[in-house]
Amino acid sequence: MRRRFMAVLVASPALLSSAHAQMATPRSIVLDFFDMVSTHKRVAEGSAQYVGAFYIQHNPRVPDGAEPAVRLSRRPLPGYLQSQ
Repeated sequence: MRRRFMAVLVASPALLSSAHAQMATPRSIVLDFFDMVSTHKRVAEGSAQYVGAFYIQHNPRVPDGAEPAVRLSRRPLPGYLQSQ
């Protein structure tokens, strides 16, 4: 549990750097992230903007960190649009 809390603290300063994020609620930040990543397929940009340096991957086959998650999103999945 401690590692998850640290990830939130690491991500927070980056989010607070923009004027939009200062007014945003945690819910709106999550919705903005999922919109960017899921709807618009901009996984690398969404990870750079919203994911902290110590992202903990919950898939045991993927290493921790944002970059492995971005690489995983670029793999072809049958029936799905690919991310950028």
